[in-house]
This record gives sequence, structure tokens and C-alpha cells, in this order.
Amino acid sequence: MENMIGQDGGGSINFMSLGSSNQSLWDGYNNHVYKLHLILERASLTVGIPVNNEKRLTLKDDLEKELAILDAELQKLVPIEVRDLHPRRKDKVTGNVEYGFKRQPKEIAPLISSYQLAIEKVLEKNPDAKVLSPAEFIYKKLGLVTWYDELLDKYNWCKVKPFKPSSQQIIRYLEFVIEKLEISGTKEDKKLAKLYKIPVNFKTKKKTSGKKELEELLEKTGDEVLKNVQEYRSIKYNLSNSIPNWKPDDNGFVHTTWGFTAPTGQLDSRSPNILNCSKHTKIGKIFRKIVESPKGYCFVEFDFKSFHVGLMGFRANDKTYIRFSQLDPHSIYCSHIIRDDNNVTPLIPHLVDWSDDEIMKVCKYIKTNYKSVRQEQAKPTVLGNQLGLGPFKLQHQNRKYIPTVARAKELQSIIKTEFPKVERAKAEIIERAFVQGYLINEFGRIQYFYDVFNFSFDKKTGKWEKKHGTDTEKVLAFAVQSPAFGMIHSKLLELEEEGIEKNGESWLDRFNFNNSIHDQVAFMPRIEDRDLCLEIVGRKLQEPCRWLVNDATGPGGLQIGVDASWGLNWQDKGEGNEYGMEDVKI
Repeated sequence: MENMIGQDGGGSINFMSLGSSNQSLWDGYNNHVYKLHLILERASLTVGIPVNNEKRLTLKDDLEKELAILDAELQKLVPIEVRDLHPRRKDKVTGNVEYGFKRQPKEIAPLISSYQLAIEKVLEKNPDAKVLSPAEFIYKKLGLVTWYDELLDKYNWCKVKPFKPSSQQIIRYLEFVIEKLEISGTKEDKKLAKLYKIPVNFKTKKKTSGKKELEELLEKTGDEVLKNVQEYRSIKYNLSNSIPNWKPDDNGFVHTTWGFTAPTGQLDSRSPNILNCSKHTKIGKIFRKIVESPKGYCFVEFDFKSFHVGLMGFRANDKTYIRFSQLDPHSIYCSHIIRDDNNVTPLIPHLVDWSDDEIMKVCKYIKTNYKSVRQEQAKPTVLGNQLGLGPFKLQHQNRKYIPTVARAKELQSIIKTEFPKVERAKAEIIERAFVQGYLINEFGRIQYFYDVFNFSFDKKTGKWEKKHGTDTEKVLAFAVQSPAFGMIHSKLLELEEEGIEKNGESWLDRFNFNNSIHDQVAFMPRIEDRDLCLEIVGRKLQEPCRWLVNDATGPGGLQIGVDASWGLNWQDKGEGNEYGMEDVKI
């Protein structure tokens, strides 16, 4: 196979050996990372991310108020959870479990006594004064509740645990609801009890209260508690993490610390983590508005188009798959799962003979008329193809729209049939990682793998079976993600060197490069430099990459297109935010 990781072919570098003969490779790689580190450190220290502190504090106040309202609502909706003040004990005679203390805790008796004296004094002065009962006072003061046991003629005291909500509390709440519904005995309640099935983690098979699992449960049951829990968690995370960590310095900027810990070359960011500012959640969208450019500056961002799909085309040495990635892979693939529509022709066979305009005309029709199918079935299938996602995992991750494993297999079989080179490439990459125990990419990044395949004995056939191990997906992820990050970083280095060579100043400095989020790079140029930034950076990013060369790319190297956007704050442009990020042609 040509252009295999760790194999010479199609113009790629030979990374077979880890011996001293490759010392120049490691010297080059270390030099590459050192230069990139200097660029990122400079971007963080001298530029940073501008944050409007007034808006940040206003957002903090608004979120705290919203959290208090949600908290009060949850306490009303969720039954009181009572905890013993000591471990539960069984009565030796009856075998019954004893709850709470056998006698009133020592500190409560004098507290009640002094409180009752205080009440008497208050009521003497003002008989109409509103006062708490002793039980309410103790609950407010110590978080304890009491009840009278008629059989034993005594009061029991226990601790009330507020619903905050932790993972275990959510699971206990779901167990309580299921038990309550099953006890009721009605048909409707028994049906609802089945919908309240406690979610389990796909890998560990343990009970979980993960975000995606709760979202699915919420859609099935419409449970008001689960809805509030999701909002509560999102607000709590922002109040405890994002809001304090994004506090700007005296100049109005936050300055992150960059790292290179991921074996794929993906950057990491700390204090604050500027890579996880979500565009998709309700709070994330609001939060992004506090990132606001200084007067006279704007934000310009560039996103690589279907980057990992294109990299898989490079790995497979498949020119058609690269073209597939750069047009509209999700709509093109979707054309194969739409039935009984004369306006839709399966497009993959026509990637070799139709023009871009002819293909995009059909893609536009699909995006307009089959948006749900494209987003919920086609997109996850195409994206999962690069990572070797199996049918069970594909169905599990998208179970709302891909109802059965059989349907997931059907969806995957289409792309396997239409792109056989990609299937062969994935198999060969996995086999090489298994044999070598590691892979090295064209930029010198290395990752070791310890469980690519495992073997189990089948008693029926009397043979050993070879199965994918826990590292199989990591192998394919490294194969496509590591060269993607290497390509981005090499482009940044080229922008640095080209600017210095032409005008004595790095283009990264001229346009205030300040961020690299996954397959995106961001700048903060002066407004008068916006068009120049779009032209120069857009041109450089879309130039062929000389490190990634094979027959499919041609002698120049792999070429990936970019989309660009600009604005005065990080939130998308829309109603109430006319200065947000909007797409722009380059």
C-alpha cells in the first residue's frame, strides 16, 4: 500500500526505524515543536484573548440568580432524601433496620430549649410575630428532620441531604420514580416505568447520569427534574470553572498556557482552557459574547473543510475520496440513502465525471429538503468512517435517529462498498500498528499501541479468533488526526517565516494570531487589515502541504480548503448581536 504510515511510498518520508539513522528526523521534529511553542507562547503573552470584564461579571450575577431559582425548583420537585446520622444497624431480635439515633442528639435538646425561651420573649412583645416552629428551626440550623415513632414512643432524628445533584443522587431519584410507578399498578404508570430505564455507560456497563444519556431519557419521559438537572449542571460548570478562569488582567486579556501532551499533536490549553468554549450549548453561546475585540480590532477565524475526511483520502491514496471531502461529503453520501426521489441521484460514482457545479446542485437540494437525514444519519456515518467506528457504537451514539444495529450496518456498508480503497487502507494501518506496536507520521509524531488486536478461543470452531482491541480506534484516530494537526502547525510556521522574509515582520504578529482550536486558527487583526488577513492567511492555509504527498495529491501535496468568518465578538451573528461572527468569502 502506498503512503502507509511508517512505510515509504508516494513521496512520503520513511519512518520505519527508530534507530540512530533517524536522528535527523527527531532533531527536525524537536526544532519544529520548539518553534511552534515559541509562537504560541508569544501569542498568549503578547496578544491573549480579550474579555469584557463588565459583561463577564454581569453574566456571573445572572447565572447565580438563575442557579438559585433552579435549585429551589429542584428541592420542591425531588423527594427529600433522608440520611442516617450513623450507619444503619439491624435489631438483633427483629432483624429490622434502625434509622437515626436511638435517642435525641445531645446538642439538639439545649438548642430547642434556648430557642423556645427566645420565642416566648419575642411573642411577649409581639403576639402576632411570625416565628419558626422548633422543628423548622432545627432543620434550618442543622439540616436535621425529626419524626415520631408511635410504636417506640420516641422521636428519631436524621440528616436531610439536599439535591445538588450528584450522579448518585440522580440515579437514586430514577430508582425512586421507577419503584413508585411500578407500585401504582396502573397500565400507564407501568409503561412509563419502562421508559425510565436507568442509563448505563456503553463501555463499563455501569449506571451513569451522563449528559447524552440524560438527554435521551428526558426526550422519552419529559421529566421536569431531568430538564432542570441539565440546566443546573451547565450553569454550575460555568460558575465554578469558566467565569472565574476567564477573569482578564488589568489590560482586559486572559493568557492561557499551551501544552503538547496529546500524541496526535492536538494542543491543550490551561488556565483558562480556551479550547472548550462551546458554540452549541445555550450557556456557551451566551458566554462567547463576553469575548469582545478591543476598539479598532476584529476577530478573523479560518476552519479547514472536512479535514479528517480529506486526511483519510490521503492515507488511502484515493483521489476520489479527497474530492468527496472537499465538496459536501455529508450531502454526497446522503444521496445514497434517500429513496424514491427523482431529483436525487447517487453521487459518489459521479465524482469522477461530473463537474463541481453539477454535484453541488444536487447537494443543495438535499440540504434543503433532507436536512434531518443528512445531519442525523449521513453526517455521523461519514465522520465515524475515519475512526473505524463499529455499527454497535455508531447506533449507540446516534440511537435516536439510527434505531437498530442492522440500520447502522446498512449505512456503513454503503460507504464501504463505494470507497474500497479506504477500507483496505484502514485494515493495513491497523495491521501495521499491531506488527510494529507504534506509528509515526510525516511530521515525526509517534504513538505506541498495546492492544490493537486480542485473541479469544472459540470452543465451537476450535480456533483462535482475532478481534479488535481497545486501541484500534486510537490507531485510526492517530492516522488521520496527527497529520491534520501537523499540517496546521506547519502552515503557522510558514506564515511566521514568510512574513519575516517579505517585510521583516511575521504575518502572525501582523494579524495578531491568538488561537488554534482543533481544525481552526484564529486571529485578531486591526479592522483595516481584515481583508489582507483573509487574503494572505486564507491563501497560505489552502496551499498544498509539501509534507503530505502521494499519487492522489499530486506532486504539490495535499490541498484542503478553508471557510472564514469575522466579527467583533465570538458569538455568532444574530438577533441582538449584530456584531457577532459571520461567514465571509475568501
